[in-house]
Amino acid sequence: MKNNQILFILFISLGMISYAQETEEEVDPAIEVIAADACECLVDIKLDAAKKKRYNSINDCIETASNTFQMTEGIKNTLGIGKDSTITNDIIIEKNKYKREVQSALLERCPKMKLLMSSDEVESEVSISEKKKAVEFYEQGMDFYVKEDYKNAIKSYKKAVRKDKNFAFAWDNLGLSYRKDGQFKKAVEAYDKSIELDPTGAVPLMNKPIAFLMDGKLQEAILAYQDYIRVFPNDAEGYYGISRVYIETKEFEKALDNILNAFVKYNAVNSPYARDAEHVIQVVYNNLKENDMLSIWDQYLKKYDITVGE
Repeated sequence: MKNNQILFILFISLGMISYAQETEEEVDPAIEVIAADACECLVDIKLDAAKKKRYNSINDCIETASNTFQMTEGIKNTLGIGKDSTITNDIIIEKNKYKREVQSALLERCPKMKLLMSSDEVESEVSISEKKKAVEFYEQGMDFYVKEDYKNAIKSYKKAVRKDKNFAFAWDNLGLSYRKDGQFKKAVEAYDKSIELDPTGAVPLMNKPIAFLMDGKLQEAILAYQDYIRVFPNDAEGYYGISRVYIETKEFEKALDNILNAFVKYNAVNSPYARDAEHVIQVVYNNLKENDMLSIWDQYLKKYDITVGE
């Protein structure tokens, strides 16, 4: 059975509580070196690989980079090289050392990591257009999108769907571009067009609640996340997303239930996002404590067979 342990340091923030990943921390130089090495390794991982295979390959890259760093530092110590070196006779390699910190660093600063973690778009019969001009406009839109020129990306994707109104991927990317441009209502409309064409499309189903959330429409975001969960009940993303909305609506018991569910699912496939789930769990715990609701804490840990390591 997978060990669902949260490495958890309990704290109470004074004033407004924020998500841990949004705070700035001093980065260990070792993490920077290992993350840079691991990021280079990620280049060889295929974007179209199965999700679990991608996660395992990511973790293999991190483990290799960490082991190489530890071996190098161990050799330096045996030779007494380096200002802070202590001469030793043994080289000790600790499995999973730095893993969690390197995962976070890669998510923040490695472009390939971001691509690998977001590459979940699955083709259906309406995903790709057979109309050459529609595809040309779609590819133009992608070029603009990568350059963060969202207004021109919108123009290109609109041309693509005019040429082929059943081009689901173009509707998806039109929605993403509208969202990036701050046009949340139009983003939702584009996602709805894509969902009409393919009710099981992961990209529009996942991004629709995000658009609602960014537009301050919390109840609509909850309903949209529930739609995603109905279609993808085994995917952690829906539970992770809805838990954050429940924090905003101060429904902390629902937030706890969903984020623990997400954590277990991320942990089962070695997803780097398990680290982000821990951060949200921390936030939920703080809110439960501030609102005298800690009586439910152990109940939900037991439900998901989670232990807490302080």
